[in-house]
Amino acid sequence: MASLLTIGASAAQLYKSGLATVSNNIANLTTEGYSRQSSNVSESAPDFHGQSYIGTGASLDSVTRAYSGFTENNLRQSKGELSTQDQLIDYASQIVDVMGSDSAGLNQAMDRFFNAAGNLSVDPTSIDLRNSFLNEAQGLAERFNELADYLNDVEQDTQFAIEAKTTRLNNLAEQLVTINTELNENLDVTKQAPRLLDQRDRTLLEMAEIANIHVIEGKSGAVAIRLDNAFGTMVIDNNRANQFSAQFNQPNIGSVEIISSYGARGDVTDMTGGALGGLLSVRSQVLMPTINKLDALANTLATEVNDYQAQGDDANGNPGAPIFDFNSGPNGAADFSLSLSDPMEIAAATRSGSAGDNSNMVLIARLQTAGVMTGGGSLTDEYNSIVTAVGSQATLAKISKDALQVVFDQATAEKDRISGVSLDEEAADLIRYQQAFQASAKIITVSSELFDTILAVR
Repeated sequence: MASLLTIGASAAQLYKSGLATVSNNIANLTTEGYSRQSSNVSESAPDFHGQSYIGTGASLDSVTRAYSGFTENNLRQSKGELSTQDQLIDYASQIVDVMGSDSAGLNQAMDRFFNAAGNLSVDPTSIDLRNSFLNEAQGLAERFNELADYLNDVEQDTQFAIEAKTTRLNNLAEQLVTINTELNENLDVTKQAPRLLDQRDRTLLEMAEIANIHVIEGKSGAVAIRLDNAFGTMVIDNNRANQFSAQFNQPNIGSVEIISSYGARGDVTDMTGGALGGLLSVRSQVLMPTINKLDALANTLATEVNDYQAQGDDANGNPGAPIFDFNSGPNGAADFSLSLSDPMEIAAATRSGSAGDNSNMVLIARLQTAGVMTGGGSLTDEYNSIVTAVGSQATLAKISKDALQVVFDQATAEKDRISGVSLDEEAADLIRYQQAFQASAKIITVSSELFDTILAVR
């Protein structure tokens, strides 16, 4: 009777634990990062009686979570690649929207300037047309300044974002060190608290969203992490966390150094993928070429207009003074400005030409379509190519994202299939454990009744 009672009691406790596990799964149906838990049961050692072994029931070995390391790695990798494309799409699209717009872009400002030059060439003696030409020249200079200032704002925004992501990466590394310390208190990953392992995986997923990481899991579930691949820069090793910082090289905004503070201090070259990799690509592949090309466009326009101006005579009969001032230093197009203020100093005529001579202004008006840029393109062609290049990068990033989104969705669906909580399955388990618990209680009742019957025998 004692063994029967023991089996019933242990079974009741076992199925009570099973009911608790199922209830916990249901309660955490919408908890982000929660992995479905299950009770692992094993048969207790049987007793030998006579010529036979009699079972002694079952016992709860552990409560473990549904998990696939392969699926988790795919999820991390696809999440990081999506984050990379998101940065490229976001910033490239913003730049295209501004530079390609009629109100903020350069095309209309250049059209108005060269149209004003054409109008002045029709009547070079008109003071109104001379004032109009200077006004449009001022508007063109201001538009260059505005675009340069906007690109500088984008540069500052990416700088702040890189610093924020780097700081977050450091914080996540410290969190994982704390988690590793707890995990290493138990050297068997199957005996770890599922909550702790879920916390580890959520932290790793967020880290992978920031940078491409290579994860090595130990027997306890503690992780060692390197950037990019198994031979990359150490992030976490032996419960020691590396710390990273960003150094920005002005005026070469494409040159950003991610510095490691642990071990060999110096520039980290394998900070790829994730939001950080995307931000670094934005600066080197989108922002820096755009700024350089805009500066080159401003320089060419100022040089060409000033050269023609210098070759002619103004309304006072003097050699033409520069119309534009361009600083080829670090500020580039931001320093593009109008240097001429007197409309009478516009050199519409060729050198010892007459007061009504328009020859020089005709040449200035034709500059808009002349092949003055490197490679033979016009000023308008060059600006359109700048906008088109950024737009192409945004388009390619969107195409890549669409393909990567499919991979990420598949990885997410696979994780949900393996680790997600299904109400239908949990409801079925709830009924099964409830019935088993009731049957276990019946065993206890029968055992008690049999024991009472034996005691009642005289």
